[in-house]
Amino acid sequence: MKVSHPVLKYYGSKFRIAKWIIDHFPKHRHYIEPFGGAASVLLVKEPSKLETYNDLNGDLVNFFQILRGRPAELVEKIKLTPWAREEFEGCLTNAGDQLERARRLFCRLWMSYQASMNLSKGNFRRHTQGRRSVLNDIKPENLFHASERFLKVQIESRDAFRLMRELDAPDALFYLDPPYVLSTRTTKKGYSHEMTNGDHKHFAEIVRDLKGFVVLSGYPSKIYEELFEAHGWERYDKETMTIGNTKRIESIWLSPATMKMLKSA
Repeated sequence: MKVSHPVLKYYGSKFRIAKWIIDHFPKHRHYIEPFGGAASVLLVKEPSKLETYNDLNGDLVNFFQILRGRPAELVEKIKLTPWAREEFEGCLTNAGDQLERARRLFCRLWMSYQASMNLSKGNFRRHTQGRRSVLNDIKPENLFHASERFLKVQIESRDAFRLMRELDAPDALFYLDPPYVLSTRTTKKGYSHEMTNGDHKHFAEIVRDLKGFVVLSGYPSKIYEELFEAHGWERYDKETMTIGNTKRIESIWLSPATMKMLKSA
């Protein structure tokens, strides 16, 4: 069963280019997403023997836990949610149990035009097609496929830097999709946990020392040229569309070990 549509509308989602990214994955045993976000690449790729999804944002982690364990209940609640400003505003807070919390995250992201993790009342997206429910375009079967895909995925909510060190192994593949470097984007509050240039430098020091394979996503930037390309990492670019339907160049950087494995395959 294939996931045919993003499960969450999410700032920085790689769903549109997931297959291109996956084409650069070497053979591995343990697949790890330390900055899991909407899990757009994980949901598209074929399952690995062991898989770990991680995100520091508790709303995202709760959503995937509920999607995995209680998909029918979640889908039913979403079906009953009208596409309405009042409903959107009510979903901006996290009152209620874990199931309600998951519904609210799903609905506020899909009803927003920005898909940021820092939404306000002014982010409501009007719809001109007369949608009665948030699930009009996002078919229920897609959520069930995503639920099934997550059944054997380990779900964590930990510091990504520490997680990378602890799970590092020669047969591990880290797909890294950290917050974009601030200077490369217009939206400065797209994530619940941002990274400064200093954080990116610390991140690079950890990543360059990993024994496992690494594929890193981001926008082209001077800082990543210095932190990765100057250290033997190879960059590949692809034109894509953002959530706001503007053209951007997305890049991936492959570690020397990843390149060596791909060239020998």
